Amino acid sequence: MITVLAEKPSVAREIAQFLGANSKEDGYFKGNNYQVTWAFGHLVQIQPMEKLGYTGKWTLSSLPFFPDSFTLEPRDSSVLKQIQVIDSLFTTSDTIICATDAGREGELIFRYIYDYLQCTKPIQRLWISSLTPSAIAEGFDNLRDGAEFEALYRAARGRNEADYLVGLNATMTLTSKVNQGLLSLGRVQTPTLAMICQRYLEHKNFKPTPYYSIKLDLAYQSIGFNALSEHFDVLQELEAHHLLLQDKKNAEIVDVQKKEMRETPPLLHDLTSLQRIANTRYAYTSSDTLAIAQSLYERKLITYPRTGSCYISEDMLPTVQEIMQCLALEGDRYAERAKELLSAGITEKKYKCINNSKVTDHHALLITSIQPKESDFETPKHKAIYNLIKERILESFAEDCIKEVTSFSCRVEPCSLLFQGKGVVVLKKGWRTLQSVDEQQEKEENEPQGVLPKLEPGMQVGLSASHLTTHYTKPKSLYTEASLLLAMETCAKEVEDEVLRQSLKQAGIGTPATRASIIENILKREYIQRDKKQLVPTDKGLKIYQAIKELDIAKVELTGDWEHRLYLMEQNEFDKTLFDKQIQSFTSGLVQAIKEVNIASFQNTASLGVCHCGGAIIEHSKGYYCSNTQDKENKPKTCSMPFIWKTISEKTIPTAEVLALFSTKKSKTIKGFTSKEGKKFDACLVVGTDNTLSFAFETPELGNCPKCKAPLKEFNLSYSCTKYKETGCDFSIFKEIAKAKLSVSDVKALVGGKPIKKSTFVGKKGTFSAVLKLDSAFKVQMEFENPKR
Repeated sequence: MITVLAEKPSVAREIAQFLGANSKEDGYFKGNNYQVTWAFGHLVQIQPMEKLGYTGKWTLSSLPFFPDSFTLEPRDSSVLKQIQVIDSLFTTSDTIICATDAGREGELIFRYIYDYLQCTKPIQRLWISSLTPSAIAEGFDNLRDGAEFEALYRAARGRNEADYLVGLNATMTLTSKVNQGLLSLGRVQTPTLAMICQRYLEHKNFKPTPYYSIKLDLAYQSIGFNALSEHFDVLQELEAHHLLLQDKKNAEIVDVQKKEMRETPPLLHDLTSLQRIANTRYAYTSSDTLAIAQSLYERKLITYPRTGSCYISEDMLPTVQEIMQCLALEGDRYAERAKELLSAGITEKKYKCINNSKVTDHHALLITSIQPKESDFETPKHKAIYNLIKERILESFAEDCIKEVTSFSCRVEPCSLLFQGKGVVVLKKGWRTLQSVDEQQEKEENEPQGVLPKLEPGMQVGLSASHLTTHYTKPKSLYTEASLLLAMETCAKEVEDEVLRQSLKQAGIGTPATRASIIENILKREYIQRDKKQLVPTDKGLKIYQAIKELDIAKVELTGDWEHRLYLMEQNEFDKTLFDKQIQSFTSGLVQAIKEVNIASFQNTASLGVCHCGGAIIEHSKGYYCSNTQDKENKPKTCSMPFIWKTISEKTIPTAEVLALFSTKKSKTIKGFTSKEGKKFDACLVVGTDNTLSFAFETPELGNCPKCKAPLKEFNLSYSCTKYKETGCDFSIFKEIAKAKLSVSDVKALVGGKPIKKSTFVGKKGTFSAVLKLDSAFKVQMEFENPKR
């Protein structure tokens, strides 16, 4: 009997189906001499410090703490049953196949379970990047000996134990020293916090410096264009030149240069680039994008999502061609583009995204050849993420975008300044063909002017005006999730040490799979907060950063140092025992350094604004509350405002509407709530007299009843008088007449005495047109026209 252990149930299901293990048992599939079971990610972890020998309250004198061994235990009680299932299956098996994710973390998940159960059965390794039947078949045809991955496991265990020691000791030390609640530090989260704080302080303290130039408005053959002088720091120097341009009507072209510029297609997506573009284009958080990509992977619509590679190997070209052929069959805007690329010949060219040497554990993100049905997309977000991957494939295998760039310089006598301009014309869109109108417009706004007239040196062009222009230097932008993900990935650029830079160059800090959770954790710790799309530090985050910014734990070089040694360990070129000793020594030094830092007291929470009671609106990781709703210093709470969740009915509440709720107890209409039945609706949020939050639906202003002059109101089936219960007024207009729906504007017209014509009525003989109007008794009457034949 052979037992296969997958990382999650959905993967186990696909593998079981391929192997013919079709009998569903409690916690596994069985059949055809296979037992296919699953984990739920990490089922087993290192025991907490209390079980490893640390006793009593956290105190500075008891730190650093080093356990004698890293004993393992189940993650929590919810996984005990599945561990028992795995144990019984391992016991009855001759061979164990590790089918967890192909990489360092997947290896650790399997080996921790294997070691915890004290299993000694031989291991084989399934190493795949996709759950399609063909990929699974290829993987089982090429099972590898588990012994090949011993070094990978040692590196995975070394990294996990090091993170445990450093994170635990640093957190305990800072928390004990400051005594203002739990203060977490970590090898990746702390440098990430440092990036955000450093950028925020640079931005906050930046002093814009003015600089000046002269802009010329030029024209030739009815085509207008511009030229700029060099920049001047002193305005008075430029004003003297500007005086010489007054009343001048012509400029002489001095030089013209033309060159062709090629923009090569972008690489295929890895997880980080997908998260970045989803955040930039749709404002999706990185954690949302990862969850959606994982869901698409489990539905076999895309390949392994947690990849850090933007490349595929040469032997995957047939797979790409198969994907293109599937895209060509779809009835959307991608089909024609896929047909064009197939016609040009996918297999006949070399592409930047094909590089065997840059494909290790996983290749780039691809869609699979399975054509999705609309029901495969749980939400519009799922379809949007799928389309981003699809678009990038079509872009990566397209032609270069070719542009003609024309640069010119001109002079206006007697001014000695040289004015320069540039024009760009797209000769061939190439890979940019699929870009949306918004993307094209954004690109054009960031590029020089477009078409220039045909210019030659020595020719005269018209000068209609000259302007003194003032510009200001700008700080680097505050981080968004998109730019922070890029900074985490490319932080090697800021590292001077060549060895560490090369170690970081491959992946940066964090992994594609963990960066989203790192950002979410820093948000949850209330070290940072979202300000629209920007990420900015809270008072707590800033004070922590200012206290520990010079320590190694706040620097990306620490990860570079570790990754260099872990890589050598994977290659059997570095001893884990030595690595463990080095980590203990580093931890001791770090604990002593944290004991000596000076940290100012901080405001534990971020104030967003002022509540109607005068209290501060506090942003929590999951919502907002008034500071006066909390008991403090023996003073009872004085405000009854409810806790306002950040997300209500699957809609993130805009900050402006949160402020409105706290100040006026009512928001404006918010669009995009989702009911329990999955239907979208718009509503206001209202805090009632009982201090509970509820929905309120604003009624369109319909006017007054033509019969009794009371206000009209929209009901489920009609627009009717609001006084029907009090006075018995029976004025009413049905929302649908002869299957034609009446809009609010239709009702307003009828109430105002204007007839309306509609051509969507349906009768026994088909559709027809008619005119609706109110008669003298205020009843809706229909005047017929000839039915449509």
